[in-house]
Amino acid sequence: MGKQLSSNTIQMLPIGKLIKSPTNPRKYFNDKELTELAESIKNVGLQQAIKVRPIKDSKYEIIFGERRYRAFLLNKSKEIPCIVEELTDEQVLDIQTIENLQRSDIHPLDEAEGFKLLRRKMTIEQICAKISKSVDYVYKRIRLADLIQPLKAAMYDNAFPVSYALLICGYPPISQEEIYKRIKNENNNTKLDPALLPAYTEFKDDIISDFNNELSQYSFDKLDDTLNSKRNVKCSVCSFNTANDLVLFDTSKESYCANSECLRMKVITDIQRKIKASTEKLIVVADEWYIDNIHPDYKKAFPTILNTQKYNKAKPNCKSTEKGIILIGNKHNKTLAGSVIKICLDKKCKVCNANQHTSYSSGSTKTAAERKQANTYSDERKIRMQELNNIRDKLTEKVMHAFMNRGGMQKDILISAILTKGYDMINKYQADILCKVTTLPPGTINTKAKDFEYAHITIPQLQKMSPHQLNLLFLVNYLTKFRFKIYQDYERYKSDIGTKRDRLKFYADIYLTKDEIKAVEKEFTIPRKAAAKTKSKKQTKAKKKK
Repeated sequence: MGKQLSSNTIQMLPIGKLIKSPTNPRKYFNDKELTELAESIKNVGLQQAIKVRPIKDSKYEIIFGERRYRAFLLNKSKEIPCIVEELTDEQVLDIQTIENLQRSDIHPLDEAEGFKLLRRKMTIEQICAKISKSVDYVYKRIRLADLIQPLKAAMYDNAFPVSYALLICGYPPISQEEIYKRIKNENNNTKLDPALLPAYTEFKDDIISDFNNELSQYSFDKLDDTLNSKRNVKCSVCSFNTANDLVLFDTSKESYCANSECLRMKVITDIQRKIKASTEKLIVVADEWYIDNIHPDYKKAFPTILNTQKYNKAKPNCKSTEKGIILIGNKHNKTLAGSVIKICLDKKCKVCNANQHTSYSSGSTKTAAERKQANTYSDERKIRMQELNNIRDKLTEKVMHAFMNRGGMQKDILISAILTKGYDMINKYQADILCKVTTLPPGTINTKAKDFEYAHITIPQLQKMSPHQLNLLFLVNYLTKFRFKIYQDYERYKSDIGTKRDRLKFYADIYLTKDEIKAVEKEFTIPRKAAAKTKSKKQTKAKKKK
């Protein structure tokens, strides 16, 4: 260790001569906690002096104790107790990282910065041995340092959990920004609220679905490092290849590309080269029905790209065959990006459009009637959807997220998923509960007896309900649906109820009064003893009948 100027002696130094250390891994300091510390120091004094080292211009660099230093600044103190020691840059780094990394309350991002600093001179295995952590733990923490700044700020505000951050820190900044924008939109562009985040599994599935690209669906050479001039890296060794980073990317050993921007550049370059090398004309096509689903980068590179509405796969007897090269493939249709196929652009071709011709060739009157009926239905559907959207606008944002988080539904399909054909199909049991908690008069919810008893709530009835009644209706409908699911299998009920019911009750506590909660729980809860008694009574009756 370095030379201590005054052995075990605490010196009072002018606070203006101290400067913060640029290598301190701790970057975030909670304002509330700093205020509390400042008040404590004011009342009982400083319990431990900070450590500094002398630098040029009669200044001192803070080695550790920056939080205490900030508290002294809040108290507007002129001097601060310090232990002064001459240390090399390497010694400072060791003290700072180890001292901070061994704190029990260290923030994951500060931990990430500390590991990143140690990584400059140590292997991950050496770091693990020094601080008694696993390789996976240290590696994942280091990757957290790659998060974009807005997500780091959200983490420091305790608005974005570390488990969610670990799902996206392996993606490039442009993908992280898109993910952050989505989260912001779901939170109505306000400050992130962890209660409004999607469920972890839903969030994970969305990320994998939207930002992982299966490399086997692309025909370009994965060993060619010249396809993207901005990143001259082979796919086989790239850090964004999930097969090369199984610790961070929780996927199978199959190769997925997590860098969509780089992948698009490689696909574009590959197709441009193939078109240039071909002796025949190649028409760029996409195995995609909607042109709006094609990424702007592809449209910019190939302005005349054709979607599946504008071409057909040529059949063997087609006389209008041309060659097309696929820009966007489709795993379901077994089409690879970069592969050449035979296409037909003739919409009057009787071979490739046989189905269309036969459907219009006979029964023209009937077809016209069907079209008229379809148009009428379409108009009615538009009116109905507008009415449903107006009803949806009455719902509070938290209720919407309660459904999306726990039910895995998207906002756009929430209403149509629950309100089938203009009414909500709920059974009589649920109708009784809804009448209780929404204080609806008897008969408001009409019931019809079928194989199962259903209660139909029509759109006019929904429109008359207050926002509060609608919130209760949607919430209780959700609670009771879950109850029926587990009631059918009591063994599953016993195993699930401990965790899942607590989560559901959390939402009930938000929206229902104590009396309303009791009304719901009276029907929702199935006491084990009561269930056993019911079962035994049924068995007794069965024996008597025999």
